[in-house]
Amino acid sequence: ANAMFSELEQLAPEKFHVNGVDHLPWFADSGFSRHNLATAGSATVIHCYAYFTGALKRYRYNDPGNLHLLEYMVELAKAYHQDDGRQVWIEEVGTSSEWMPEEYIPEYATALLRNATSCGGIWGFTWWCSHDIDPSIKGFQSLEYTLGVFDLKNRVKPIGRTLAKLAEEMRRNPPEPLKRSVALVIPDNKFPWQGHLPGWTIAKQFMDMIEKNRRPTIILESRAKDDRYLQARGIEELVQAKAMG
Repeated sequence: ANAMFSELEQLAPEKFHVNGVDHLPWFADSGFSRHNLATAGSATVIHCYAYFTGALKRYRYNDPGNLHLLEYMVELAKAYHQDDGRQVWIEEVGTSSEWMPEEYIPEYATALLRNATSCGGIWGFTWWCSHDIDPSIKGFQSLEYTLGVFDLKNRVKPIGRTLAKLAEEMRRNPPEPLKRSVALVIPDNKFPWQGHLPGWTIAKQFMDMIEKNRRPTIILESRAKDDRYLQARGIEELVQAKAMG
């Protein structure tokens, strides 16, 4: 990735270059390292889907484990940042009526995005995707035909109206980051797979704290004794994560 960014910088100096990959590196050791994703390029990129991350296998669609999923992924990414001013771009986030009732999707999106903005340091969100796909176009999975914020007649769907309202609200009154004085301390490396599924050992501990009305941040073990770092992030209490596996 570093070689790629070096080439991009030569071709298009000082432009916004990112490495957009799916959720897997944030849940298991797969592909690019989390350290690299959180330090290379102009911003850290997150792709968040309740189904593909495995959240829907563990929680009901309207449980905290799904509504705070994006918040968890942002806080996890920030744990690997070396620059406190580095931002996170949620490059892909969305949901399907195959995963939850269609009428609930606007409420889900509102909760998911608002919880994520409480982290601070968000560059922006990209809801996937813009338009529903005509069923006559073959080759897509069934869920991919209705992900859009516009229907086949180019009419704005309820999720589109909700996102427009949220965007206007957040531009007018940028959300204030939540003070996170408690930090879940995690290993710097080694996120194992759980069978053929992404690992949820750390994510579950984060969600357990959420369910107890605690809103933690996440830090690496290598920084747990760095008093200057802890003070800069407003961290007053450390909670050691249980063993991975």
